[in-house]
Amino acid sequence: MFHLMKIVSKMILAVAFLAIGTGFQANAAIIAYDGFSSANYTAGPLQGQNYGGTGFEAGQWYGGGPVNVGTSSSALTYAGVASNDTGGTYTPSSGGRTYANLAAPLTGNNTYYISVMMKNTAAGSDYRAFELASGTADANRILQVGTNGDNGDGGANWGMRVNNVTGALTSVTAASTLDTTVFAVIKLTYSTTAGASSATLWINPTDLSSEAGSGSTNSVTVTGQTFADALNIRFAQYNNYSMSYWDELRIGNTWADVTTVPEPATWGLLVLGLTATAAFRRRKH
Repeated sequence: MFHLMKIVSKMILAVAFLAIGTGFQANAAIIAYDGFSSANYTAGPLQGQNYGGTGFEAGQWYGGGPVNVGTSSSALTYAGVASNDTGGTYTPSSGGRTYANLAAPLTGNNTYYISVMMKNTAAGSDYRAFELASGTADANRILQVGTNGDNGDGGANWGMRVNNVTGALTSVTAASTLDTTVFAVIKLTYSTTAGASSATLWINPTDLSSEAGSGSTNSVTVTGQTFADALNIRFAQYNNYSMSYWDELRIGNTWADVTTVPEPATWGLLVLGLTATAAFRRRKH
């Protein structure tokens, strides 16, 4: 009997640790993902490289110049968020943007969540941003998240611009501290009713496990929008090279899809396993 209890407790512990190590949100449904893994990219120009991963068209990367990918030393990580830290990052080239087509557009009466890790490595007011667009021209930009000199603070804070090609970024209170990885979560609420769509940006949300608990600190919401179908994602950098790094791009339908923290059931298994092991030891002695 003791032997059977020992086997059962070890099995429970093994399942719990396996879920923690590999699962994070077991029920997460990713629409699109790119972790710039060294298994999918080679160092050098990203243009022409064919990842063909989750949610993207094959042969998807266009534009831009030399980039750094596929090196473990450049991978971005953020506490509590699953990441491919054996991969690399994307560094936009000077004076342009690189874009990838989504396999299916973001559209309709739907809510989408996007998360991305990002880091600035040089000071300055030069434009650096992740973009969501309905086409490749500047006029097709739906949303931009990053830093920019025209937001009134010289690019010192992270911000978001919605449906506006040349206007100021709506600044978030989170400072763009150099060489510090931040975790951005974007919520896009699409509506087919004109002027009824909205966008919210969180920088380093206070509670990764809950949108409701994430608070208003370091967040900003823009309402009264009309969004075109989002067909591609882009990374942009102007005037200087290697001033920003981007990694772990996720698109999903829920907060949990893109924040990937351990789910409660996983912790429950771990507690059950530890309890069973302790009970077995008490009975044995």
